[in-house]
Amino acid sequence: MVSILAPPLSVVFVGGIAWKRVNRQAAETVLYGGGLICLVVGVCHVLSFPSKEFWPHFMLLSFYLFVAMAVVLVAVTLLTKPPAVQALPSISESWRRGGRTSMGVWVSWGLLAAVMIAIYLYFA
Repeated sequence: MVSILAPPLSVVFVGGIAWKRVNRQAAETVLYGGGLICLVVGVCHVLSFPSKEFWPHFMLLSFYLFVAMAVVLVAVTLLTKPPAVQALPSISESWRRGGRTSMGVWVSWGLLAAVMIAIYLYFA
């Protein structure tokens, strides 16, 4: 099932990294609409509906879904306005200008690290 649900996330991730023009509307369309489509296709594939011979191998099906979601991402991106200029500075720009990270952020990172270590020790 993971291979069926991964294409929308992968398309948005790769599209967001590879193309600066991708905007919020395109990402949400692919995540919500593509996620729903992938869920329906996955359930039909697992239940062999309409027949077992109808469906390709699950990895090939995942590739087809990835390509279809990529086409949707490009289409929606080109049909909507480009994103506004980046409103938030990057982390490196913030540090160069002397901005500091709040204590709450450091506490949150510490808690995340503690939880990850606890999970690792529990399952190791």
